[in-house]
Amino acid sequence: MIDVLYRAVSAFPARIEHREPRVLLTGFGDSAVQFEVSVWTQNPWGSRADLSNLNHVIWNALRDSSISIPFPQQDVRVISVPGGKS
Repeated sequence: MIDVLYRAVSAFPARIEHREPRVLLTGFGDSAVQFEVSVWTQNPWGSRADLSNLNHVIWNALRDSSISIPFPQQDVRVISVPGGKS
């Protein structure tokens, strides 16, 4: 996973090439493995757009590598309904 993220952000067009990107495994949560990805860019005023574009690059790299992100699910079973038929 780290290799996929690193390759993806290394090719990010807005990245300053002489500054290496950083991909860190920062923790584990409920149904989560947490990473932090950082790149240096030229234009701090465009950081929101750069972040959006970087997220698209990461999303596409995960998809292209067949890495899926499952979201937690909860099943609800109704045993009986008060006043209704069981």
